[in-house]
Amino acid sequence: MRILMSIIRLIKLIFKNYLHPQSNSILIVFLIALILNIVTGSLFYYFESSVQDITYIDSIWWSMVTMTTVGYGDFFPKTIIGRFLITYPTMVIGIGLIGYLIGVVAESIIDFAARKRKGLMEITFSDHIIICNYPSEEKVLNLIKELKFVPELKNKRIVLITEVIDQLPESFKNDKIRFIKGVPTDEVTLLKANILNCNGVIILSESNNYIADDRSYTIGSLIEIMEKNFKTPIKTITEIIRERNKPLIEKAEVDGIVSTEGISGQLIVQEFVNPGINGVLKQLMTNSIGSQLYLYETDLGGYKITDLQLKAIKYDKDIQIIGVSREGKDILNPKKGFILQEKDKLIIIAESRKDIVDLEKLFDTTS
Repeated sequence: MRILMSIIRLIKLIFKNYLHPQSNSILIVFLIALILNIVTGSLFYYFESSVQDITYIDSIWWSMVTMTTVGYGDFFPKTIIGRFLITYPTMVIGIGLIGYLIGVVAESIIDFAARKRKGLMEITFSDHIIICNYPSEEKVLNLIKELKFVPELKNKRIVLITEVIDQLPESFKNDKIRFIKGVPTDEVTLLKANILNCNGVIILSESNNYIADDRSYTIGSLIEIMEKNFKTPIKTITEIIRERNKPLIEKAEVDGIVSTEGISGQLIVQEFVNPGINGVLKQLMTNSIGSQLYLYETDLGGYKITDLQLKAIKYDKDIQIIGVSREGKDILNPKKGFILQEKDKLIIIAESRKDIVDLEKLFDTTS
């Protein structure tokens, strides 16, 4: 009995200091069932051990079997007290507790699924990619599809933040995408998406009007402020509608800006001048097929660009160095005497970033 009283005192302590009755219904019912199991098992042992050969463990086992109405029949009461004053209450109360427990569990599962579907759950995992805004189902799906083609990103979880939809469409559910209902211009919403532990953020333009860029600027600025306040770097890429708004977005100090204005006209002209070139450009732009374009910061300052290009030609991997990015300016097909400087970035066509890293290491050891 001392053991029983100690267990009860411990449970009371847990209830008093750690548990909230509404948010811990399952645990509370489970602990009540455990108390009933111990109490009725102890009473069964006290009144039945004198008339039959049972241990205390056998009594606890009997109590659990009786509470769950399994009734194996390996142990049963032989005294009047054991039958009517212990077994009856154990069965009646046990059935009620088990039924209630099953109901609470089912309700919790349904509530969890509904809250998850409606974007009301906080994100607890990390290293995910956050997409802000929902311009259209097709656009977001295409973006996610393109992300999945990148080897280092294909297993990353996706979290969508938007106030436009009430729950995730069926087309998103196969991609293991989580949804946060709310405006991405709110710090609370971003924290709910666990932005401080994410892999990066992509801000999509909400619509095709000028207000969309203002919203993108607000989100980017808020993320930059959070970076400084929490001393946590957050890679942020922003889409803008109008090229003239790029200086505004740059003030938010985002890591990258993509302007869609004029691209369609440029592609049409390129195709008009060089029929078939659109297929080439499309292959370079997508991660689904062929080699990809990479912007790679190199440590090979002081070398001529032609030295690197010759080394790439002789390398056993398919790599082509086609230009250099210096201080934000892209130089395609640089002159043969062009010399690399520190912090220059190489513009490369390759099958993977790893091939580029291996080429640079090889250059260091052989030059």
